[in-house]
Amino acid sequence: MVPKDLEGRKFGNYVLIERLGTGGMGAVYLGEHPQIGRKVAIKVISKELAAEDNQAARFIREAKAIVGINHPNVIDVFDFGQTDDGYLYTVMEHLEGKDLASVMRKRVFDANEIWAYLEQICHGLQAAHDQHIIHRDLKPANIFVLDGEKPQIKLLDFGLAKVLKPTDGDE
Repeated sequence: MVPKDLEGRKFGNYVLIERLGTGGMGAVYLGEHPQIGRKVAIKVISKELAAEDNQAARFIREAKAIVGINHPNVIDVFDFGQTDDGYLYTVMEHLEGKDLASVMRKRVFDANEIWAYLEQICHGLQAAHDQHIIHRDLKPANIFVLDGEKPQIKLLDFGLAKVLKPTDGDE
């Protein structure tokens, strides 16, 4: 498990400010570039998992998969690295809002709102499929609703994604 005392440590060009959440592979932190003030989310996996070849490969595969999608309804990855003491990390855009699971617990949607959400989810998934990536863990907790007047969706957590190898003639 990732220790709680990583706040204040430097990961690449960013300093970890606070833990935002935890998951099966590690934790996500709010990070900031100290010179320019850019805020990011930094996903960190434990040194123990980073030392396991299959887990490290999965983490790297997730970062590569997301970068290849490059779509407004999928979270952006900016950087990837490993600290000198063995933590693997991915630097992603920092999002303001809540996951869809939290939003759904607090309110009921009308048909137009549901359509607005579904349309963006489908666009994000189609962009992933166009890159031969299958998410495989799509659930409300992995769909983020950005703060704002109009709903803006971002798909998160491609950790279980399957990257398919296209065969000759596939479109």
